[in-house]
Amino acid sequence: MTNIQQHLVYPKVPAAEQHMGRVFASFIVTDKGEVQAAKVIKGLSPAYDEAVIAAIRQLPKFVPGMKDGKAVNVSFTVPLLFVGTIDVSTPPSGEQGKIISH
Repeated sequence: MTNIQQHLVYPKVPAAEQHMGRVFASFIVTDKGEVQAAKVIKGLSPAYDEAVIAAIRQLPKFVPGMKDGKAVNVSFTVPLLFVGTIDVSTPPSGEQGKIISH
């Protein structure tokens, strides 16, 4: 799921609204390899949750799961860990926070 991490943009929120922790999100890879039904299972705040959903929506097409020789829908649940803080006055190249997916 490194593709999610690559597309994940740390939300630019005021210091009082910054959080550390995990967002758990789920999505389905259809029998055609398309990502659908992305949703947050356990979130931190609307800004962080929206960042995760936006990253999931940018995932490339997958090789579909197979069962008994047939392509099938497969559900995924992923935790994404937000660590550190971002100074919203710092340009993107100077971001200090880290986003880690497990």
